[in-house]
Amino acid sequence: MKFIKQYGFLVLTIVLTLVGYLKLKSSVSDGINAANDYLRSVGGSMYSAQFNAIQNTFVISNIILGGILFAVGLTFLCYSIYKLFKEDS
Repeated sequence: MKFIKQYGFLVLTIVLTLVGYLKLKSSVSDGINAANDYLRSVGGSMYSAQFNAIQNTFVISNIILGGILFAVGLTFLCYSIYKLFKEDS
């Protein structure tokens, strides 16, 4: 049971780190697409300054979400690898 718990947590942290990395990598394009979808949903007409502010907000929120996922995943990944090597020696 301890074996499954250790390696299960390790796999979970790897997945969390990869999801965070992929979210960071695609944050700009996803933010632009979300802003374009929002523009279509409000009728397709908006001042360019408003659209740029909305677009920047979507991009920044994706960057923050990806950064948090990546940092938490990487932190717990390092911790689980440390615990794994500490118990083996």
